[in-house]
Amino acid sequence: MQTAIENELEKILGSMEKVREKADYKTLAIAFGILTDKYQLIRGAPTSRTERLTKDLEQASNDDLERIIEKAEAMAEEALGDTGPASDAG
Repeated sequence: MQTAIENELEKILGSMEKVREKADYKTLAIAFGILTDKYQLIRGAPTSRTERLTKDLEQASNDDLERIIEKAEAMAEEALGDTGPASDAG
């Protein structure tokens, strides 16, 4: 099954270049995405980055986690500007 999916993925990828200017490109892209997802599932690989991020965080040191938290807080502050919860306290 895994080999069959790999073969189909290769065929679709090869076909995409030939039909780039035709409407079927969208259909091929959808088929490629679906087959890629199924291929990942058959291999036992993640189909999203969530699992990978979780593993990275589990293996991170406390110093790494502190830096991640500080960066997230800085990004939130930048996105919220002076309208964030901290500015409401004063």
